Amino acid sequence: MFLEKLLKNTCDCPYNYLNTKIIVGFLVSSHAECLFSFSPLLIRHIIILLIVQDCVFTKNFSDTALRVSWTGVLRIYKCTSCCKRWYFTFNGAECSAPLPIDGIVHMWQGNTQDLHRVRHIEGHCNNIHKGKVRVGFWVGNCPHNTPGDAYTGYSSVSRIFIEEVPKAQA
Repeated sequence: MFLEKLLKNTCDCPYNYLNTKIIVGFLVSSHAECLFSFSPLLIRHIIILLIVQDCVFTKNFSDTALRVSWTGVLRIYKCTSCCKRWYFTFNGAECSAPLPIDGIVHMWQGNTQDLHRVRHIEGHCNNIHKGKVRVGFWVGNCPHNTPGDAYTGYSSVSRIFIEEVPKAQA
Protein backbone atom coordinates (compact mmCIF):
# COMPACT_ATOMS: atom_id res chain seq x y z
CA MET A 1 0.00 0.00 0.00
CA PHE A 2 2.73 2.49 1.01
CA LEU A 3 4.96 1.57 -1.93
CA GLU A 4 2.04 1.55 -4.37
CA LYS A 5 1.13 5.11 -3.34
CA LEU A 6 4.71 6.23 -3.82
CA LEU A 7 5.16 4.49 -7.16
CA LYS A 8 2.31 6.51 -8.63
CA ASN A 9 4.58 9.54 -8.18
CA THR A 10 7.64 8.43 -10.18
CA CYS A 11 9.65 9.97 -12.94
CA ASP A 12 12.01 8.88 -15.69
CA CYS A 13 14.86 11.23 -14.88
CA PRO A 14 17.47 12.05 -17.56
CA TYR A 15 20.44 11.12 -15.35
CA ASN A 16 19.02 7.84 -14.10
CA TYR A 17 21.84 5.59 -15.36
CA LEU A 18 20.48 2.41 -13.81
CA ASN A 19 17.16 2.83 -15.66
CA THR A 20 15.18 2.51 -12.45
CA LYS A 21 12.18 4.45 -11.30
CA ILE A 22 12.98 7.28 -8.95
CA ILE A 23 10.37 7.92 -6.30
CA VAL A 24 9.49 11.59 -6.27
CA GLY A 25 9.08 13.07 -2.83
CA PHE A 26 10.52 10.09 -0.96
CA LEU A 27 12.75 12.44 0.97
CA VAL A 28 9.67 13.39 2.94
CA SER A 29 9.87 10.41 5.26
CA SER A 30 8.69 9.68 8.74
CA HIS A 31 11.67 9.67 11.08
CA ALA A 32 12.77 10.53 14.60
CA GLU A 33 16.03 11.20 16.38
CA CYS A 34 16.29 10.65 20.14
CA LEU A 35 19.30 12.27 21.79
CA PHE A 36 20.80 11.28 25.12
CA SER A 37 23.68 12.74 27.08
CA PHE A 38 24.71 10.31 29.79
CA SER A 39 26.59 11.26 32.92
CA PRO A 40 29.52 8.89 33.54
CA LEU A 41 28.03 8.03 36.94
CA LEU A 42 24.60 7.06 35.56
CA ILE A 43 25.60 4.76 32.73
CA ARG A 44 27.16 1.76 34.40
CA HIS A 45 25.17 -1.45 33.89
CA ILE A 46 26.35 -4.30 36.13
CA ILE A 47 22.99 -6.05 36.24
CA ILE A 48 22.10 -8.73 33.69
CA LEU A 49 19.44 -6.87 31.71
CA LEU A 50 18.72 -3.16 31.52
CA ILE A 51 16.90 -0.84 29.18
CA VAL A 52 19.29 1.93 28.23
CA GLN A 53 16.74 4.19 26.59
CA ASP A 54 13.51 4.11 24.66
CA CYS A 55 11.68 6.34 22.19
CA VAL A 56 8.05 6.37 21.11
CA PHE A 57 7.56 6.53 17.34
CA THR A 58 4.33 6.79 15.31
CA LYS A 59 4.39 4.38 12.36
CA ASN A 60 2.10 5.60 9.57
CA PHE A 61 1.65 2.46 7.44
CA SER A 62 1.20 -1.24 8.17
CA ASP A 63 3.21 -2.50 5.19
CA THR A 64 6.52 -0.73 5.89
CA ALA A 65 9.59 -1.49 7.97
CA LEU A 66 11.32 0.47 10.70
CA ARG A 67 14.99 1.21 10.22
CA VAL A 68 16.75 1.90 13.52
CA SER A 69 20.28 2.76 14.49
CA TRP A 70 22.31 3.56 17.59
CA THR A 71 25.43 5.72 17.53
CA GLY A 72 27.28 6.26 20.78
CA VAL A 73 29.93 4.99 23.14
CA LEU A 74 29.67 1.33 24.24
CA ARG A 75 32.22 -0.31 26.50
CA ILE A 76 32.88 -3.25 28.81
CA TYR A 77 35.33 -3.01 31.65
CA LYS A 78 37.49 -4.96 34.14
CA CYS A 79 36.92 -8.48 32.87
CA THR A 80 38.56 -11.31 30.93
CA SER A 81 36.80 -13.23 28.15
CA CYS A 82 33.67 -11.20 28.75
CA CYS A 83 30.89 -9.96 26.50
CA LYS A 84 27.84 -7.70 26.53
CA ARG A 85 25.11 -7.44 23.92
CA TRP A 86 23.20 -4.27 22.99
CA TYR A 87 19.94 -4.73 21.07
CA PHE A 88 16.72 -3.07 19.92
CA THR A 89 13.18 -4.01 20.93
CA PHE A 90 9.85 -2.99 19.43
CA ASN A 91 7.02 -2.79 21.98
CA GLY A 92 9.11 -4.96 24.29
CA ALA A 93 9.99 -7.73 21.81
CA GLU A 94 13.10 -8.24 19.73
CA CYS A 95 12.75 -8.12 15.97
CA SER A 96 12.07 -11.50 14.35
CA ALA A 97 11.72 -10.46 10.71
CA PRO A 98 14.24 -10.58 9.30
CA LEU A 99 16.44 -11.05 12.44
CA PRO A 100 17.27 -9.31 15.75
CA ILE A 101 19.09 -5.97 15.52
CA ASP A 102 22.05 -6.21 17.87
CA GLY A 103 25.74 -5.75 18.43
CA ILE A 104 28.23 -7.13 20.92
CA VAL A 105 31.40 -5.96 22.59
CA HIS A 106 33.73 -8.82 23.50
CA MET A 107 37.02 -8.52 25.34
CA TRP A 108 39.58 -11.29 25.76
CA GLN A 109 42.19 -9.78 28.11
CA GLY A 110 40.64 -6.75 29.71
CA ASN A 111 41.22 -6.48 33.44
CA THR A 112 43.21 -3.29 32.90
CA GLN A 113 41.50 -2.04 29.71
CA ASP A 114 39.34 1.09 29.79
CA LEU A 115 38.59 1.74 26.11
CA HIS A 116 35.69 4.04 25.23
CA ARG A 117 34.69 3.56 21.57
CA VAL A 118 31.91 5.05 19.48
CA ARG A 119 29.95 2.17 17.97
CA HIS A 120 27.12 1.94 15.47
CA ILE A 121 24.33 -0.67 15.45
CA GLU A 122 21.78 -0.57 12.64
CA GLY A 123 19.09 -2.68 11.00
CA HIS A 124 15.48 -2.85 9.90
CA CYS A 125 12.48 -4.71 11.26
CA ASN A 126 9.39 -5.83 9.34
CA ASN A 127 5.91 -6.79 10.56
CA ILE A 128 5.45 -3.94 13.00
CA HIS A 129 1.90 -2.63 13.29
CA LYS A 130 0.79 0.86 12.32
CA GLY A 131 0.52 3.33 15.20
CA LYS A 132 2.57 4.02 18.32
CA VAL A 133 5.71 1.87 18.63
CA ARG A 134 8.01 1.93 21.65
CA VAL A 135 11.54 1.39 20.37
CA GLY A 136 13.87 0.28 23.16
CA PHE A 137 17.66 -0.04 23.29
CA TRP A 138 18.79 -2.64 25.82
CA VAL A 139 21.99 -4.15 27.18
CA GLY A 140 22.27 -7.75 28.33
CA ASN A 141 24.67 -10.66 28.57
CA CYS A 142 26.00 -12.68 25.65
CA PRO A 143 25.33 -16.42 25.74
CA HIS A 144 28.33 -18.60 26.74
CA ASN A 145 30.51 -15.72 28.00
CA THR A 146 31.37 -14.14 31.32
CA PRO A 147 29.19 -11.07 31.93
CA GLY A 148 31.10 -7.81 31.74
CA ASP A 149 30.62 -4.48 33.42
CA ALA A 150 28.87 -2.55 30.62
CA TYR A 151 28.86 1.19 29.99
CA THR A 152 26.60 2.97 27.52
CA GLY A 153 27.48 6.53 26.54
CA TYR A 154 30.32 8.46 28.06
CA SER A 155 30.68 12.25 28.18
CA SER A 156 29.14 12.62 24.73
CA VAL A 157 25.76 12.59 23.02
CA SER A 158 24.31 9.24 21.94
CA ARG A 159 21.60 8.91 19.30
CA ILE A 160 18.81 6.55 18.34
CA PHE A 161 17.52 7.12 14.82
CA ILE A 162 14.14 5.67 13.78
CA GLU A 163 12.84 5.85 10.23
CA GLU A 164 9.82 4.31 8.49
CA VAL A 165 10.96 2.86 5.16
CA PRO A 166 9.61 0.53 2.46
CA LYS A 167 10.34 -3.15 3.16
CA ALA A 168 13.55 -4.48 1.62
CA GLN A 169 13.40 -6.44 -1.61
CA ALA A 170 13.23 -10.21 -1.16
